[in-house]
Amino acid sequence: MQSLKDDPKKSKFNSILFGIPTFGFPSINFAISLKTEGAPIFTSASILPVVDKPVDVARNEIAYMAVKDGHGFVMFRDDDVIAPHNALTQLFGRLSPKQRANPQVVSESVVGGIVYSKVKPPSPMIYRYGCAGGFEDWNFGDLVECDGIGMGDTLIPTGVFNNIINSGYDKYQCVNAACPVKWNAVYKRSDEVCPHCGYPVIPILFKTVRNGDGLDDQMVEMTEDAYFCLLAKDHGTKIYADCSVQCKHEDQVTGTKFYFHEGLGIPVWQNELGVEYWPQAKTQSDAAELLVRTQKKKNGKVRFNIGCGSVHKDGFINMDMTTECDFKCDVRDLRPAVEKYGQADEIEADHVIEHFNRNSVTTSVRNWLKAMKPGGKLTFRAPDATAAMNDFLESDKNGVTDAEYDFKEAVVFGAQRYIGDAHLSAITENKMKKIIRSCSNMIESHTMEVGRFEGKNQDEIVVEIIKKKATVKPPKKAKKEKK
Repeated sequence: MQSLKDDPKKSKFNSILFGIPTFGFPSINFAISLKTEGAPIFTSASILPVVDKPVDVARNEIAYMAVKDGHGFVMFRDDDVIAPHNALTQLFGRLSPKQRANPQVVSESVVGGIVYSKVKPPSPMIYRYGCAGGFEDWNFGDLVECDGIGMGDTLIPTGVFNNIINSGYDKYQCVNAACPVKWNAVYKRSDEVCPHCGYPVIPILFKTVRNGDGLDDQMVEMTEDAYFCLLAKDHGTKIYADCSVQCKHEDQVTGTKFYFHEGLGIPVWQNELGVEYWPQAKTQSDAAELLVRTQKKKNGKVRFNIGCGSVHKDGFINMDMTTECDFKCDVRDLRPAVEKYGQADEIEADHVIEHFNRNSVTTSVRNWLKAMKPGGKLTFRAPDATAAMNDFLESDKNGVTDAEYDFKEAVVFGAQRYIGDAHLSAITENKMKKIIRSCSNMIESHTMEVGRFEGKNQDEIVVEIIKKKATVKPPKKAKKEKK
């Protein structure tokens, strides 16, 4: 397998190969999305489906054929992914002019759209070291550098493949379905053909890793897309996720689609009954729910006290996920509460956001603002992580009583008395400013105070936000009739 840079005039440098790993059951939705796909000007596109082979083997065959036949790009499109019609054009525009002009040689980047996992609730298939699960701290339209992305809708210049292959990479496989050992054996580049069937061997660029047989013998398991991304990064290629390309991931058995709902601002799933989200168990009768609604309204206003724990406030609908309260839900997403009680006039969250995974803090605050009426007030408090860590380190250095040491340690890491009682995010003044900036399109005004307030035994950050009021256009003046 040779590099194409020696004779670029004979290569189809502007050709895009749509590579489709499939077991032969794509839906009509997939066919329509592929048929209506737009392509950048001065490019040509062809399709290569690889049927009834493991996904990693299929991707290796597609990459091999793309380089062998002189294509400039591979556009991986899984047969259960429904992409927007401008996906290819958008991803193509994210590549540098240098890489677009010489894709068979330049290997600086790979860029993909966002595909969501087929679980409830869905999570984006964007991965970063040190972040368990999908990375979520982004806004629609961002270009996010990451360590791995799902390959369901990903554009790869063939120079990325060439760069790996020509570096002396020496893991090859046979992809002949009729081979006695098929794709299970690993060969060296010098073997050229499979000793069992005489079929050419090709580079293992994608590999589903089980039993710890990974890169550098790491004892991990990973899907073939994560394996390729790590391999490409090891050879100097950057991996990007384009958050403006939002795809639907379709369960081909049930027809359920998992995707990002731009209007709601969070991932959802949709079946034949319509859009759904985090399920909310109905544990109260209609009469009891009506009673709660009546009792918890004060002066005709709806107030949410979220993440209440054991501290229930009068005049508020107290809600949490793990403790007894008026309404149980995942407080990062208040749509079930809005569905029952209507949008809130006021929301309070006292020492809640530090318990969220750091990748979901910003998204949660945005979701709270969406759950409020225009002009509503959101107030939330969090321990000042900067002061808390300084206090803890100072106590550790100078020595204090065991009780004081435990308290200062708990302020940093949480009391950890039960599940959910740990601090997963460090909320600093700068972090809070970043959160507020990300919500600026929904904010009328805000205040932020930092310090140790009266009656408190720790430093806090207190934020008060007024949601932007709805704009009302003045009525048009009636035209005077001409006499």
